[in-house]
Amino acid sequence: MIQVVDLGEVTNVQAAEWLVDLAGDLRQSDLDEIAAVTGDDPAVALVESVMVSSHAWAVLDGEDPIAAFGCSPTGTPGDAQVWMMGSPRMDLPANAAGILRLSRPYLDVMQAAYGRLWNHIDARNDRSMRWLEWCGFQVEEAVPDFGVEGRLFFLFSRQRHSV
Repeated sequence: MIQVVDLGEVTNVQAAEWLVDLAGDLRQSDLDEIAAVTGDDPAVALVESVMVSSHAWAVLDGEDPIAAFGCSPTGTPGDAQVWMMGSPRMDLPANAAGILRLSRPYLDVMQAAYGRLWNHIDARNDRSMRWLEWCGFQVEEAVPDFGVEGRLFFLFSRQRHSV
């Protein structure tokens, strides 16, 4: 059974251990996206994502990290970049169902802090695009020639709706 742990509530040593372990076992789609956008080492990309985030969590299967996600504020008031990286174990049926079930509540936490959650996604990443759609994100536009590899990406976002 999976559990979600707030990375701000564990020691830096524990968080770093989980992130390094996860970086060594990322899904190919996440590795491809990191390479396409920045070309950074996966551990650097993952640790930097957490370091700049106002909200960051690890998803554990037992004691093993299988994903990390969160959001980081941008220079635009009310906006944050949302992100998620994971290992192939997050796609196992039981884990995927648990992550899917928890996705919207955690997105709601981030959405309460930021009116607009957004980022870019590699056009090759069909599985993650389906998850984003299920979570209420909309594709805003195609962005050709994105990142260091100049690949097609899509800008996606989710807006907080006023009542």
